[in-house]
Amino acid sequence: MKNKMMIVLAMGLMILGSSSYAQVKIGYINTQQLFEIMPEAKAIDSVLNDFAQKLKSQQDAMVEELNKKMGKFEEDRKSGDMAQSVLEVRYGEIQDLQTRIQNFQQKAQKDLTAKQQELYKPLIDKIENAINEVAKENGFRYVFESSTGNILYSVDEDNILPLVKKKLGIE
Repeated sequence: MKNKMMIVLAMGLMILGSSSYAQVKIGYINTQQLFEIMPEAKAIDSVLNDFAQKLKSQQDAMVEELNKKMGKFEEDRKSGDMAQSVLEVRYGEIQDLQTRIQNFQQKAQKDLTAKQQELYKPLIDKIENAINEVAKENGFRYVFESSTGNILYSVDEDNILPLVKKKLGIE
């Protein structure tokens, strides 16, 4: 994290050191720290924990059913009282249940990720909007994420894409 912060600071000093950009104002923020202290995040975490717990309970019930079937299958197989055809059918049922559990785990993970994105999106948008407003109100040309060095905000006039396209003869 210190290396990334040093890169951000070095970039800022380089820009500030140039006489034509002496008025450039650069800011940084650790959005993760902000996110962690927001009351909405705690409420979302609670909802997600409840959702994850419900999925886990359902999975646990399926695993318990599998364990019972496997135990009963082993007892019957060792006793020799069951016909081979019955054992094969029951073994197929166990395999089907194992497959259902694996499919459930994959779908549950996707559902949890989708729920997470759905619930966090408004909060992330709120944070982004606040950063943009603060940057504009306080004259920042750039705002960096301090933990990654990514640019969170920049002024459109500083985008050199049109100039590079012109230089390359691209319309």
